[in-house]
Amino acid sequence: EQALRESEERFRGLSELASDWFWEIDEHYRFSSMSERVSGATGLLPDDYVGKRRWEIPGLTPDGGDWEGHKRVLEARQPFRDFAVTQLKSDGSSSHMLLSGEPVFDPAGRFHGYRGTAKDVTQRRRDEEELRRFRAAMDMSVDAIYLTDRAAMRFVDVNEAACLKWGHTRQQLLDMGPQDLFPTDREEFERAFDEVIATGASGMRTESSYRAADGGTRWNDLQRRALRSGERWIIVTSSRDITELVEAVERRERAIREAVEAFSRAIELRAPYLVGHSRRVAGF
Repeated sequence: EQALRESEERFRGLSELASDWFWEIDEHYRFSSMSERVSGATGLLPDDYVGKRRWEIPGLTPDGGDWEGHKRVLEARQPFRDFAVTQLKSDGSSSHMLLSGEPVFDPAGRFHGYRGTAKDVTQRRRDEEELRRFRAAMDMSVDAIYLTDRAAMRFVDVNEAACLKWGHTRQQLLDMGPQDLFPTDREEFERAFDEVIATGASGMRTESSYRAADGGTRWNDLQRRALRSGERWIIVTSSRDITELVEAVERRERAIREAVEAFSRAIELRAPYLVGHSRRVAGF
């Protein structure tokens, strides 16, 4: 018994280090033990759990279904991992948790319940939801948007317009960096990104051209801003193709030049007549 207690204490200690808290349920699936850390995530005390089954805890619900599937796992004495549940707290907010457990048997093979760990993933869920909303907003833009990790010089996210522009999937682009798409050296991009970081919140706006695969020249209107993400700098680049606009301006300027040249030639051709005519008028 002493050896068993020491073994369980070591297991608890390791479990606490590897997760947010440790729990145990008996052969009737009632909680018999719960770590103190549960209070920080759920707002409930360990005593609020002891003596109750998981589906009897007020405000606790499994994600994406009911408790029947989980009950079948327990009745089959199967281990489970990352079983997702949500706890509605008294202040109206919710916490999200992942539960993992394994059945416990005595040396004679008799079932004694489950023990396992739980992990609070509320912040991760919030971050994922924020990323989904951010990506949805990016995908609504007609401009190609790239988020580049300055240190790694790799894309950490791109929008649908960028995927369509290059004919790649999002995952394919996430394995690349700007230097893999544009005929510009990595060092040149690094200098440009460092200049954006030094500029501050206002960011920078520039126009750039590059040689396309068909041999033609394409023009982009680029807006760049630097965002701090922990210890990293993320460069947000919004790229709008303005090739048609640039070509339209060039055609207009060319037409104006041609018109001026044609007018100048006409003046030169009529110059002798105009000089002679002015002399006749003066003599009259």
